[in-house]
Amino acid sequence: MPPGSSAGLDGIRPLHLRQLLSRETAESGRRLLSSLTALTNLVLRGLVPECGRDALFGASLCALRKKDGGLRPIAVGSVFRRLPGRIAARHIADIIGPELRPTQLGVGTPLGCEAAVHAVREFINSDSTSSDTPRVMVKIDVRNAFNTIRRDVILARIHERCPEVYPLAYQVYHLPTPLHIGDQTVLSATGVQQGDPLGPAAFALGVDACARAIRSPLNVWYLDDATIAGPADVVQSDLHSLAKALTELGLQLNPAKCEVAIIDAAPQLAQNAAVDSIRSVLPEITEIPLHSVTLLGAPLQDASLTAAANGAAELIGRLCTRLTHLDRHTGLFFLVHYASAPRLQYLLRSAPLYKVVPALKLVDELVRETLVDITNVNINDQLWEQAKLPFRLGGLGVRSVEDLALPCYISSLHAALPLLRSISPGLLPASGVPPTLQTAIHRFSEVTGTEQLPPASAVSSQRAWDTLSATAIRDKMVNSANQLHRARLVAASQPHTAAWLQAVPVPSLGLHLDEESVRVAVALRLGATVCEQHRCRLCGRQVDQLGHHGLSCVKSAGRLPRHAQLNDVVRRGLASAGIPSILEPVGLDRGDGKRPDGLTLFPYSGGMCLTWDATCADTFADTVLIQTALEPGAAARAAEDRKRRHYSEISSRFKFVPIAVETSGVLGPATSKFIRELGQLITTRTGERRETEWLLQRLSIAVVRGNAAAVLATAATDRARADRRQQPPPDVTGVRTRPSPPPSATTGRASAKQTARQASPEFLADEPLALPSEEASAPPNTRLSHHSLPGNPSEDGGGTGSESDGRPLGLTGLRNTGNTCFLNTVVQCLSNTRALHDYILRDGRSSDASMPAAATKGSLMNTFSALIRDMWTSSDETERVLTTAPLKSMIQRLAPRFMGSQQQDAQEFLRYLLQGLHEDVNRVTSRPKPITTDIDDSLSASQKSMEAWKRFLRLENSKFVDLFVGQLKATLRCTVCGHASVTFDPFWDLSLPIPSRSGQVRLKACFDLFTKEEVLDGDEKPTCSKCQKRQKCTRSLSIQKFPRILVVHLKRFSPQERFRGKLNTTVDFSVNGLDLSPYSAGQTPCRYSLYGVANHSGTLLSGHYTAHCRHPYTAEWYEYNDSRVHVMDQRNVNSGKAYVLFFELTGSKHRSGSTHV
Repeated sequence: MPPGSSAGLDGIRPLHLRQLLSRETAESGRRLLSSLTALTNLVLRGLVPECGRDALFGASLCALRKKDGGLRPIAVGSVFRRLPGRIAARHIADIIGPELRPTQLGVGTPLGCEAAVHAVREFINSDSTSSDTPRVMVKIDVRNAFNTIRRDVILARIHERCPEVYPLAYQVYHLPTPLHIGDQTVLSATGVQQGDPLGPAAFALGVDACARAIRSPLNVWYLDDATIAGPADVVQSDLHSLAKALTELGLQLNPAKCEVAIIDAAPQLAQNAAVDSIRSVLPEITEIPLHSVTLLGAPLQDASLTAAANGAAELIGRLCTRLTHLDRHTGLFFLVHYASAPRLQYLLRSAPLYKVVPALKLVDELVRETLVDITNVNINDQLWEQAKLPFRLGGLGVRSVEDLALPCYISSLHAALPLLRSISPGLLPASGVPPTLQTAIHRFSEVTGTEQLPPASAVSSQRAWDTLSATAIRDKMVNSANQLHRARLVAASQPHTAAWLQAVPVPSLGLHLDEESVRVAVALRLGATVCEQHRCRLCGRQVDQLGHHGLSCVKSAGRLPRHAQLNDVVRRGLASAGIPSILEPVGLDRGDGKRPDGLTLFPYSGGMCLTWDATCADTFADTVLIQTALEPGAAARAAEDRKRRHYSEISSRFKFVPIAVETSGVLGPATSKFIRELGQLITTRTGERRETEWLLQRLSIAVVRGNAAAVLATAATDRARADRRQQPPPDVTGVRTRPSPPPSATTGRASAKQTARQASPEFLADEPLALPSEEASAPPNTRLSHHSLPGNPSEDGGGTGSESDGRPLGLTGLRNTGNTCFLNTVVQCLSNTRALHDYILRDGRSSDASMPAAATKGSLMNTFSALIRDMWTSSDETERVLTTAPLKSMIQRLAPRFMGSQQQDAQEFLRYLLQGLHEDVNRVTSRPKPITTDIDDSLSASQKSMEAWKRFLRLENSKFVDLFVGQLKATLRCTVCGHASVTFDPFWDLSLPIPSRSGQVRLKACFDLFTKEEVLDGDEKPTCSKCQKRQKCTRSLSIQKFPRILVVHLKRFSPQERFRGKLNTTVDFSVNGLDLSPYSAGQTPCRYSLYGVANHSGTLLSGHYTAHCRHPYTAEWYEYNDSRVHVMDQRNVNSGKAYVLFFELTGSKHRSGSTHV
């Protein structure tokens, strides 16, 4: 039953039952199904109690207006009555169908309507066997047939021929049926209800005896529409006897709607005599010329084909005019699936419209003009050739009626041949193929230019004939295309590339595309003009009219939302399959700081958890264009191979799946397999067989949106600027693979390598960079409104920071409210940061306070300041314990990933917290227009450094920047020509890799590995601007500007570990001093002193954080373990649990001493 079918008196639709019986309803749904089955069997057996008969078999009545102005009553019964009726009708259709054929074709006969039209046409075109009297054809109309046939007659016929459904039919029709319309009730005592699934079969059985009594050579009935033809005297006799027989059934002929036509050419006198003989039975019958006769909506003569095609053009024209008033995506969807060729499918199959090509061209031109109006794409003749192809061959699915006319008619006539032979055996020649079919096949061969025909088993398939025709058009386009357009055409012909065109545009499901996304998607698929030539505002390169540059521009912003949406589709799909997952799992990386995009929390297959990483490769990139032109999907396949190599280290512990899709929509083989497996898992859980199709549609929509954003971002338009302002704060280091705010300097050697490659316009990466997931996006920009804070009880250089009893201030425990040890540890380290402590407690932030534009409205800074103030307030309590719940609540507003009681990463929390606090007190209250031009390459390194820092401060300037942000220098040198590119990027912390060996290593070894010169070769080779091609290069890092507070993150979680543990190697660092002079870009002396350590004990999946901090006034070391605070020996600060180290720059006000690294 169609889910959207109308409801009866009870208001229940089939869709309601489907939802109630879905697998989500579990046991309740199964109980409902059992009850529904029992009720259906009860109704089929005719055991419904009389007290419930009227409620179950009654119906709501509505009226539809006929074309002639009359009314057609429609009774809509209860779904609990229609369901047994459909079951009974389906059962008896296979039984009575062969019995009713070849006279009645309306019940149990597939393609019966088309077969009736073909049979009558063949009879008309056949030669007459009698020359005495001309043949006539009479179309018979029965007045209000379904509503007036006697019920006792149909019950008798059902009892005689279908006794198994008689109990149901008897209970429905043995008494008058109440029909309700408004406040009135009408009792129906005759006829079958129009809306009863059993009605057509009951009517056909009732009139079967009358239909079979007709002796005319042609006798075809389609329910209550009958057509008889033959010699006039035989037809007259049949009409006379038929009128009497129908009267006995309660039926009457309607002479005013009956029609007669002379078939054979004969003297006028003979024609008049033939018509008069018919009028002796039906005086009011209408005589019409044979060339104007239509049957069941289809023309019978070639002379009326043009009129039928013009009528179709008028219909399509009205529909197309209405479609232009809809939004672009909705209009395109209805044009493709409903308003063009689909509305003319029956007419194309039942009539040889291929003979009136000019009229069909008029219909196609209407559709083409509407397509141009809806999509805003200039579609010329060449582009229209592709647009009218089916999805599977690279088109838009806007089918041409001219192209479909022959496949439709030939396949329909082939399918009707068995019925034609049984309806009138003498109609067909000895070969069994009617001349009309031979003519159509010959015309098909001429049009397609091929003698190839479908195999004998597929001659009745419209798809088989259409595929031959459309493939010939597609092959002609491919053979004449250049390399670029060949790659586009073969990619568009791959499965699922047009899934976005098949998705129902429902905004609430995220399947609706905006206007420009539709325009760009259509233009890219067809190879149409996307834009005028211009220079990319991001990288300065030339953008041609096809707009392909935006798809591979290394600085394109469109990759961010596309990558995030791809991962979101996978995550949501896994959730629908009952497999929880997280994006960018904490502590899991491939050894260079890059994490996979997602990880399932429970085993996916083979007892292993699934981890995946997504990428979108450009089909039209210069580096892969040759391969994609020869082999569709080559770019996605190569991207999958790269992902496997990059994540080979974790493949032994996790099931790794690369998610690779091309900008053209082609899926990589591993991706396609995974999506189908995931779709099947969802289907197993929900019972919905279309889950895989829906999953593919969501992926396709994500790619289309990202492509549009990438293309539009190349132009310096107001729209692009607005989109850029809405983007989350960029990773100031250029490391996009892990955009946890605030941006980190780099996360390992490969991350620094990407920094150099992205920051310099002279070295452009060929592979799209990984983009952030939705959950890991940077927190929104905020500003701080002014609130005063109490001053510090001890001024700088005076006082001891102690309470009256001599106990130091600030030794306050923090309550663990459910795996919040990561938060407590970070807060304790920041609380003991002397410069930050003074800034907050002395109200130094008053001059920085500004009204925030969004997010927390300054509440984060207020909440954090209040917590620090309380921690440093004197109290009579021996051991004070405070709660961090308000601070956690504020952070959750910025980053929902910290909601709940799950374990989190302390370093990531620190980044989110510092970024949020910085935005609350950012001195830049009105963000200026970003400077998109590159720094002059002729400047010296120090001048470049100063200019880069000035540009950064134009947007980001706060006390937190003053304290925590430094600057990295990245040098990329071509080994062939020696050309060097130097870039400078800010950093908030340094993520140092730990040499993967056991025992004990010095912190110096971590810095050495971080700054070690690395060779970029193979797939990692960048493009040298001087050589103008990809070359082998070296990359090195150094520190240009040292921050006052240096945060060092030790990367203990590595995929190189055989088991899921972390690197427990003890990193030996000096408590009293750290000399970073060897890593300075200018060899500037620089020394740091350690004052805080965030320790992590445990494993990747479970653990606990504690803090070791040096008191900013007494210089004593304390251990902070949630609510417990204890003094500790300085010798125990260095341990294998150190995870995040906090250093302060030493100077005249800071103690210094011997150092070793």
